[in-house]
Parts: sequence; structure tokens; C-alpha cells
Amino acid sequence: MMNNQAEVLKILAVGAVIFDQDNNILLHQNKDSFQEEVWEIFATYVRPGEKLEEALKRKIKEESGLDSFQEIVFTGKYYDDPKRHPEKTCIPFIFKVKVEGDNLEIKKDCAWFKIEDLTKLKFALDNQKIINDIINLYEKRI
Repeated sequence: MMNNQAEVLKILAVGAVIFDQDNNILLHQNKDSFQEEVWEIFATYVRPGEKLEEALKRKIKEESGLDSFQEIVFTGKYYDDPKRHPEKTCIPFIFKVKVEGDNLEIKKDCAWFKIEDLTKLKFALDNQKIINDIINLYEKRI
């Protein structure tokens, strides 16, 4: 039974599906992942004393270099299947993030993808389902 904040924070996570002004989606490859050659959304555990949105901004900046956002919206989606990760328990709360600008500079392990090209990629864990859920949720409003 969980009885303190540290135990809760070991499973509490945030994730971002990031769109640019042309509705391309930003993904990254995690070299430390137990899976090789897969693409991921930006996700991280929430640290003690951190708000969800602060954790999300921290992770996006660390992994992509982006630090300016037009919009950050909690989608109402979370993924709590205890079998979603083979090595640990992780419950990510998913946000839609919108960025604008020409020639957005991103780190080398990141890339923008057109929505129609996502089917050609290999994804980590349930990241493809998460992305599809968010695309379907915002299909007419992306």
C-alpha cells in the first residue's frame, strides 16, 4: 500500500503529443530505452515538488531543446494499464502541446513527422495508441 508522496511519484508521469503549426508531430528516440530504434512521445516522471506542467516542460526542453509553447492542454487522457511497461509501473497523464515558428531548432534525436507517415514508424510501448487517441480526440481542432 502506498503511504507517502515519494511512492506516488514513482508512478506518476506526464506525456506530451507535440504539434507544430502544420500539425506535424514531434517525436524522439530514447537511446537509454530498453527498446531499440523506437520513437517516443515526450514523457517523464513527476519529481517531488513539481507540478505536472512543470515536469512536462522540463522533459520537452531536456529532450528536444524547445522551451516556448503556444498551448499546453491536459487532454483528460491517462494510461493506467499495469502491463503497459514491462519494467516498471508508470501512469502518464497526457497533454497536447502546440508550438509555432519557422525553423524550430530541435536536438538530433528528435524529428517532425506528418500524421500520415506515423504508420511507417516503430513506437515504444503504447505510444502509437496514445498518439492515435490524441489525434482522434482533436481531429477537427488540431
